[in-house]
Amino acid sequence: MIFFEILLAVNVNLYNQGNEYYRKGDFENAVKSYKSLVDEGIKNPYLFYNLGNAYYRLGKRGMALLYYKRAYYLLPSDTDIRNNIAFISGVSNNSNPVVRFLNSIVNYFSLRLSLYLTLLFFGISMVILTIFILQRRISQIVFLSVFIFLFLVFSSISGLWMKRINSKEVVFIEDATGMSGPGKNYSRLIEIQEAATGHILRESDGYYLVSLGGGRGGWIDTTKVRRVW
Repeated sequence: MIFFEILLAVNVNLYNQGNEYYRKGDFENAVKSYKSLVDEGIKNPYLFYNLGNAYYRLGKRGMALLYYKRAYYLLPSDTDIRNNIAFISGVSNNSNPVVRFLNSIVNYFSLRLSLYLTLLFFGISMVILTIFILQRRISQIVFLSVFIFLFLVFSSISGLWMKRINSKEVVFIEDATGMSGPGKNYSRLIEIQEAATGHILRESDGYYLVSLGGGRGGWIDTTKVRRVW
């Protein structure tokens, strides 16, 4: 399955060339091979994951986290991707068992898969509803209720993924300083380390107003960060 996805989504020769460079420990050329595919507009979780690994080997933690995050958005069920994100970001799993359970459900379904299932269960619900209207059998209500419930579950998961994708999440690819305004002449508010994450609130004059959570944030030079999606 992985092999066929790569065949359909990327230039296999370049991808394999990047893998060969990586095996030889030539991580700079591995990055160049993988990055050339990314620059062509290729969006493939395995490509992003390997590129993240190569950047990490070069000591570029911010760029590594950026591509691990991009891989996660496409393939959230992959435990290696999630573990690497947790390792670099230093964010451990939530200790609340209910939250962990809900996260595990969401992580099992990507946006694409959850959208497919939402449409599937919506279609089945409409078919059963039509049959019920025509035949008026009480037993059909049970099946209708089950598929409507599944439709609501997967539409909620799809909505969550859409919210994440549209949240303008960014990764700091190098150390940065948060300013009180969009420019170097403003006062410094906060020092931010490479591989930190945040969300863009506004953009002005080559600066992003980035929220880091907990009331922290500031105006960041756009060259210091990259949008995850």
